[in-house]
Amino acid sequence: MTPIAAIAYVLTGQAAVSAHVTEDFTWLSTGQAVGSAAGAALAGVLATKAGPVAALAALPAVVALSALVARLQDE
Repeated sequence: MTPIAAIAYVLTGQAAVSAHVTEDFTWLSTGQAVGSAAGAALAGVLATKAGPVAALAALPAVVALSALVARLQDE
């Protein structure tokens, strides 16, 4: 398990209401699986079309975009 996944599980466990724990962890697990699959597919396409540097640059770019979207949602 990655450190990010471990942190997500701990935070979900702390934030989940007891009546929704199973659903919360199901969404978390589904999101992690879909995100990993989509990320691997994108990295494969980028590595093939644009080279390994583009594939490795995709993760920090997506994380930065996600942080920006999350920040804009708070406002």
